[in-house]
Amino acid sequence: IKGGHAGITVDKDATYNDLSEAVLTASQTGTKDGVVTVNAIYKKIEPSVSASYFDGFGALLGEGVTQFNATMKDRSVNVTMATKKFNGVIIYPGETLSALSIMRPVTLDAGYKKAPTYAGGDVVDEIGGGICQVATTLYNAALNAELGIVYRKSHSRMPSYVPAGLDAMVYSQGNSDFVIQNNYSHPVYIETVVTNNGTFGELRFRIFGVEEREAGRTISYESKLIEKDCRIPAEDADPSEYFKLVYDDKMPTLEESAQTGKEY
Repeated sequence: IKGGHAGITVDKDATYNDLSEAVLTASQTGTKDGVVTVNAIYKKIEPSVSASYFDGFGALLGEGVTQFNATMKDRSVNVTMATKKFNGVIIYPGETLSALSIMRPVTLDAGYKKAPTYAGGDVVDEIGGGICQVATTLYNAALNAELGIVYRKSHSRMPSYVPAGLDAMVYSQGNSDFVIQNNYSHPVYIETVVTNNGTFGELRFRIFGVEEREAGRTISYESKLIEKDCRIPAEDADPSEYFKLVYDDKMPTLEESAQTGKEY
């Protein structure tokens, strides 16, 4: 961390006043070659962020980790590219961070691929399929770092890469975003790491800052099923009105998923 220094900027109001007076005077007395010249007036600007913000900086506040099926090449491209966009992001005290603002543009021209994603309770191929896992990994890191959760939506189905209730859904074509806030009095820094051996991959989000919480504090979350809705929707009902919980004791392992090439 290097110390800052004051900057300067033009005082537009004061400079305008001097210029107006010079033009008025010139209109009365005349000027050489019709040119009016005034010196710009400057004022000093103190840095909005000081080095003291970073005193004690470097503590790991929270971490989130998820695994993905690396044999799904296009989806792997999406999660890798979106994850790397967050590496090095700094959130200053009170500031918010939109996950979509970092990931966008989610387009083919930007390098994203078509891959499976949830849409209205179904699985379809869309550009950027898999970026929800990136938002989810950030969500878990933010929870463990105890950052503020400003906006978060769950999926229409429970994804397999995190326990129930710990997912975060984003949709680049709509308004479904994931937004966090730095509620500490110091900046926080996001570090991301992606590993991929061709079969299995891992996303890791780490959030660093200044530890302001009491020593020995631990964070844990427990998911509980509080209600099952087994109603059969009417034929003309919008499927999105129903929250689908699917339980399968024979849920395939990551190894089985890799062998079949199918994401579960």
